[in-house]
Amino acid sequence: MNKIFSNARRFFALLFIPVLAAACVNQDVDLPNASLRADKTQIAAPAMESDFTVALKANCNWQVVIEDEDAQWLSISPKTGLGNADIVLSLMPNTSTVRDAEVTIRSTDDPSQTLTVFVKQSAHGSYLTIAELRSLASNLTVGTPEYTITEDKKICAIVNTAAIGANLPGGVFGIQDAKEPGSGILVRTEELSWNDFGEELEIPVKGAVLTRDENGILELQPAADAAIVRTETSNVQLSPVVISHADYVAKTYESMYVALETVQAVATELTATMDGRVEFQDEDNERYAVYTWSGAAFVGAAVPTGSGRLAGIASLVEGEEVLLPVTAEDFALSGNRFGAASGIRLPYIFSFKAKGASDADGMYYNTMRMSDGSTWTNFLSAPPAKQIVEPNDGSGVTMTFYRSKASSNGKNNGVRFRVNADKLDNIFSLQLWDTGNPYPYVLLTYPIAETVSGTLWLSCSVTGTNYAPRNYTVQSSTDNTLWETCGDLLIPSGMRNVPHFFSVPVTLHETLRKGSTLYIRIMQKEDIRIGGDTKATEGGEGRLHAAIVLDRPSSDLTTFPAGAIYTEGFDRIYGGVDYLLGSDKLVNMNVFSGDDISNWNEEEKGGLTGENVSARPGYVQIGHAPFQATLPNALSCQVGQLTTPALSALAEATDIEVTLKAMAYKTGSMMADAADKKGDMTSFKVEVIGGGTIDGGTSKVISGMNYQSFSDFRFLVNGATSATQLRFTSEAAEGGFTRWFLDDICVVKR
Repeated sequence: MNKIFSNARRFFALLFIPVLAAACVNQDVDLPNASLRADKTQIAAPAMESDFTVALKANCNWQVVIEDEDAQWLSISPKTGLGNADIVLSLMPNTSTVRDAEVTIRSTDDPSQTLTVFVKQSAHGSYLTIAELRSLASNLTVGTPEYTITEDKKICAIVNTAAIGANLPGGVFGIQDAKEPGSGILVRTEELSWNDFGEELEIPVKGAVLTRDENGILELQPAADAAIVRTETSNVQLSPVVISHADYVAKTYESMYVALETVQAVATELTATMDGRVEFQDEDNERYAVYTWSGAAFVGAAVPTGSGRLAGIASLVEGEEVLLPVTAEDFALSGNRFGAASGIRLPYIFSFKAKGASDADGMYYNTMRMSDGSTWTNFLSAPPAKQIVEPNDGSGVTMTFYRSKASSNGKNNGVRFRVNADKLDNIFSLQLWDTGNPYPYVLLTYPIAETVSGTLWLSCSVTGTNYAPRNYTVQSSTDNTLWETCGDLLIPSGMRNVPHFFSVPVTLHETLRKGSTLYIRIMQKEDIRIGGDTKATEGGEGRLHAAIVLDRPSSDLTTFPAGAIYTEGFDRIYGGVDYLLGSDKLVNMNVFSGDDISNWNEEEKGGLTGENVSARPGYVQIGHAPFQATLPNALSCQVGQLTTPALSALAEATDIEVTLKAMAYKTGSMMADAADKKGDMTSFKVEVIGGGTIDGGTSKVISGMNYQSFSDFRFLVNGATSATQLRFTSEAAEGGFTRWFLDDICVVKR
């Protein structure tokens, strides 16, 4: 058997030798020919800045070359590679004539193998830009909510929203024709639109209507749906414009596709879904609202738990800026979460808004805990245990209650939150008061996230029961060691269980930089009780009410058109709290207006006269409901009136056009029996004094104010003279409330 096996092995070895020899001689193997294929070889590009992706299929090394050296308007990435790749062609805006270029993709393994992509970019030509179209919105006022366009022109723009499952209110789609601010608009059609993201449309504007929707977004309503034409332009790979937080709040990119770099959902939203409003933050702890409409394809998707670039359409919901993702990819944030910087930016509201009907439900915006991290305890057995309230906004702000010694009665030592007490809502009841020094205090700790200097204003509301201390002092510090007195909170004797509103100046003697901390404390000043001139006792209950606001006057100045014969921007006026901060956090604090016009100095008056007119930050309130020491259910209203100086710049009888901004007041009180619960009147009255008519008479009632934001109004006065004055007031309403806000009056010759 061994012999047979040996012979067999020798035989097979001899057979293998020629095969091996042949293999050694023919080492070159025939490879497939170089091959280049692309998903597109013709690109018809719009005039606006745009990107196009060429999907290349290749089995070789390759390079990309633009044949025309003058085509500086076209760039390519990547320019070399191996195998399959996505090649992006980026085109700059074309403001001149139609232009074209040839892009050659060449195999570097076999230069004979080439592929040519022909690019042709249209010119803007005679088209109306969306920025020019948006400028026509200056014709819109509350009295003129629609403007019909008469120009015989067209716009040409790219669709920036989805055709199916669009994240928009019904009946609209979005377009933009550039990446500069003011280049987007919503289009409303009669029938359901199927125009998809990246398509270019041509829309005639003659006979089209400009208007604003209920959220304040500018819309174009074409004269006919059939007039909207899809151009022959290739589908554009529309990339978002990266914007800053300042751009976001300025609302200058309305209805445009934008992106925010490196953001994440705030921690309290991580278990929520994309449905309605969701709050996001960046690394500086700036906040952004992302909104998902009920018809969006991704409604109900989980809120992303990571960080990254967030994209969407810049929009408004109920007058507030939001981002509307176009697809789920726009919020697919998969990066590691970051620790957002703590700190506040002014204005800052420390809101005491209740979460529910029960005291035990706590507050909507804050968490209550003990200084050692344990569960909040209303009544303390003895110091130094401290109670701390922290806003849930990640700012790092805290409010800490200090008392130096124990009470003789355990039920008279501590702080509790109350939804309402004695007809007042959203209050902290403080039973911390001592009958001698050292007095207890409330410490507010504000980490600072921006450069702050000059004078700030702390606004708050305090009250108390019969035996609570009457007077308090406000102090500030930058190191929690050296304290400076800012002012006092003095409650009139006997005025218990009713709110008292105060604004105290906090003067900074040095600039606070980002990362600094500002400390403010509200301290018992003496032990005299509210109910009389005797000493306060441990059973007295001091109360902080509604919210604490830290703000500063704006340095911005209102701009008016050249040639105006009278302007009033109220930039020098400052007082109370800013109603525009919103009643959601201010609650009943939004009632707080500043000094009445009778107490203004001559510079503040600026020639204005009136009654029941009070200061707000940068605007005025007309009409007054005495709120100091008055419960919400006991309010009544006094009609206000503000009169301008005579229009002395007019040399002869002249027709004039008056524009202004106005907004109605609505209470933020959560008390069901608040006397003004239904909201104040949404109309105001204009009177012409000293010559001139308005609609043939000397007065006119103008309707259409809303409760959330200023609206623009315009009216004409015929035959105005140098003696003409304008008076702004309200029609008296028995049992009704007529408070409203006025800003930015401008008078020009018609």
